[in-house]
Amino acid sequence: MPYTLTLPIGAVEAFVLIATRVLAVLATSPVLGMKNVPVQAKLGLGLFTALILVPVITKDGLPAGVDVSWTALAGEALVGALSGFAATLAYTAVSFGASLIDIQAGFSMGALYDATLGAQGAVLERFYSAIAALLFFQTDAHHLVIQALVQLFTVVPLGTFSLTKINPELLAQIAASSFVVALELVFPLMVALLLADIALGVLSRVAPQFGIFQIGLQVKVALALGALALTMPLLLPRLHALFGGMIGVSVAVLK
Repeated sequence: MPYTLTLPIGAVEAFVLIATRVLAVLATSPVLGMKNVPVQAKLGLGLFTALILVPVITKDGLPAGVDVSWTALAGEALVGALSGFAATLAYTAVSFGASLIDIQAGFSMGALYDATLGAQGAVLERFYSAIAALLFFQTDAHHLVIQALVQLFTVVPLGTFSLTKINPELLAQIAASSFVVALELVFPLMVALLLADIALGVLSRVAPQFGIFQIGLQVKVALALGALALTMPLLLPRLHALFGGMIGVSVAVLK
């Protein structure tokens, strides 16, 4: 008697909906959603994660009236994209803060195309992004993304998404707070560079014959690198706390 493998249609529908949400989260999540991560890796990881989540999500059965339709697929994709985008705001705050230092210290004049972010990036911006990416995996923040994804199925069950579940005020607060976090991360360096600008301005008025601003760029570059070395121990705990809060942020926008 030939052996045949049969799958209940409910599990297949659940897999399609779960895979849509998981792939949307991976496409917009920090680090994993970067352009230099191969599409095959994202697709394979997303489908494998969805396959594991099927028995977990469907252990109590699917909600009544859930089926695979364009409306349901669009809703699942939107849920995943919003969750990943909320977590990405925390990561992009690091790059934004570093770009402020690049402008202040003069590194932005040597900006090059950064394939990781798909845009131009100067020295410190790329350095901060690399440090944040390393800490993202070192602190197991990628596990937090998966935990947030599982919690998201409890907050918004399969096929039950509606626009009323979106919390636009909280999403706006998260976007605004990312700028505050960016300033907090680079505040010591910004203060040091501001004091250097004031000192150079005073010296140029006192002794204009020395051409202070001709050596000002080299002084600011050396000061920025020195301040970065001194403040790095203070930066790492802040990044740990920033990534630790991603799981709550990515779920809260849909409560």
